Amino acid sequence: MAFRYENNEVQLDPDVAIGVKFPFNGRRIFNSTFTTLDQSSSNLKNLLLTGRGERYELLDFGTALKFLLFEQQTDELKIAIDEEIRESVNRWLPYISIQKVTIDFDSPEDSHITIDIVYTVSNIEAEESLTITSNLNGAVSIE
Repeated sequence: MAFRYENNEVQLDPDVAIGVKFPFNGRRIFNSTFTTLDQSSSNLKNLLLTGRGERYELLDFGTALKFLLFEQQTDELKIAIDEEIRESVNRWLPYISIQKVTIDFDSPEDSHITIDIVYTVSNIEAEESLTITSNLNGAVSIE
């Protein structure tokens, strides 16, 4: 029988690594994270950039953002992207609370979408943000 382990401990010690930093392209291949906030950011980036069905043995993990980002730019698409982000984060990263999702189609380039996400991590009084961008070439980046 499976059970869920809740760890409410916040790690602030800069000398103890607690996870792997995303993206996985450091000098040592896998860079480490040393705070709960950094690890939460890496976990969120990993979730948002993983397509559903990509993760071995956990096919429901991830989002459909890679497919949604290249759909016709309408108000319905903004709603679908917002719902996709919120539902996936609520399911897989319940310790992250999405405060605001802003989707911008208005850019000088066609087929360019910018998504700004403002979030907080439970037990930490800090508000963080990240930005996802896509362009005509099919490149998706997250910062």
